Amino acid sequence: MLLPRRSTFATGAQEFFSGKTRTQQLLWLFLAVLAIKAILFAIDHRPGLFLGDSQSYLYTALAGYIPDDRSFVYGYFLRYVALWPHSIFSMVAVQTALSAVSTWLLGFCLLRYGKARWSIVLVFTLLCAIEPLQLLYERFMMTETLATFLFCIYFLLCAEFVRAGKIYVIGSIQIVAVCLISIRISFLPLILILTVVLPFLRPRPQWHRVLSALVVAVVISQCLLSGYRTWNGALLKREPAYLYRDGVLLLGAFSPIVKPEDYPITSQRKAIFDGLKADVPFPTYRVYQTWDDNGLCNRVMREVKDVQAANAIAQQTAIHAAIRDPWGVLELAAHTFREYMNTRRLRGFTYIDELRNDPFPPDLTQTLHDRLGFETTENNTETPVMRWHAHGLHWYQFILWFCLLSPLALLPVRRDLRRLTFLGVICCWCFMIGALLPVDHTIPRYLTTAAWIVLFLLAVITNAGWSRFREHRTKHEKGSKVSVASALPE
Repeated sequence: MLLPRRSTFATGAQEFFSGKTRTQQLLWLFLAVLAIKAILFAIDHRPGLFLGDSQSYLYTALAGYIPDDRSFVYGYFLRYVALWPHSIFSMVAVQTALSAVSTWLLGFCLLRYGKARWSIVLVFTLLCAIEPLQLLYERFMMTETLATFLFCIYFLLCAEFVRAGKIYVIGSIQIVAVCLISIRISFLPLILILTVVLPFLRPRPQWHRVLSALVVAVVISQCLLSGYRTWNGALLKREPAYLYRDGVLLLGAFSPIVKPEDYPITSQRKAIFDGLKADVPFPTYRVYQTWDDNGLCNRVMREVKDVQAANAIAQQTAIHAAIRDPWGVLELAAHTFREYMNTRRLRGFTYIDELRNDPFPPDLTQTLHDRLGFETTENNTETPVMRWHAHGLHWYQFILWFCLLSPLALLPVRRDLRRLTFLGVICCWCFMIGALLPVDHTIPRYLTTAAWIVLFLLAVITNAGWSRFREHRTKHEKGSKVSVASALPE
């Protein structure tokens, strides 16, 4: 008697949801991430703005304003996703979609490059889907979500080069890299470091292959970066540069260790440093010197007058101070680290990032109403995503600790995954230094992209640990069977 055959649809559904092939696994993973993001978007889709930054991006979108201290490319992005649809909610929807893709790319990288088990990939991808920093900035008119999306593509291409060593991937990496720094200049140190290091991480690194990849990477990188600097300078009708206040901001961050002898123009030292207020409590000292009208940075700007020249002099002063007092630089980083570990103060900084209870200027309120259909009357309302973000304090502290200790991740992983893990470690350290050093106070949102790479390395470590546990258990079971068999009488 023949049994009835199971329906093809039922068999296919079972194979799909069990994820028997990589394509099915990735499709199932994408649907799961999309469902989570859609549910959270339905629960809370209220936009957020961070005064200063968001205003600058909005004015770029509205009038082509080019700021001298932050990205103008994000403003052009807003023009397409918010101004043309005449809705700020479309910006939230697009950024949520980009965040969903970034989350899915975590699972893709774990499957293709990290060789992780399906169950581990699923768990860590879903954790990334509800990560509080990414959830919050999906809703904000800020660069974090777009920058994280571009970084995920950049990391994927770097991982592909580490896996296959194809030299044509180098060009794609550098194209994405210049897009990334056009959104957030803080990625520049990471990009410059990996431009040099990545050729040495290729498989079978013969010297002539490494040298050719290095030359290609450096040439393409410098050509693209030079083109971006020239474009930025042409828009502002100045000499080519990435930004025109980055040196001033670095001076403010290093202000506790700056002394008059660090300033290169001797004739201006007296005007700048005489009467400079130095009795400000240390936690707020850098903020005061950066932004107060009588602080160090504004004194330099007034004395030099030309914006670009003042920026160059401020940068030179900060670098000279760092070279003269490297221990002081480490103390500044340690101070910021301690601020992160102080839960009470960290909670206050998360509220600053959310901009709670901070009224919008009347002109911005009117612009948001007329051009984007957004009423700001509910600005003080705490949303579910804000509450989730405020409860993530220990997670933010863990991110920093993990980045600090990330070199230990090289110990448990298999030999064939160490180059990929080392790539992740470099990213972790660059993000950690960026969050601790060139800042005037603790800024939790600077950990947004770091959260993604931390989850990636955590999954790789978890997979390595589980593999070792299974191997140990298998050997133990085999040993037990041999012992029992030898004990039996012949």
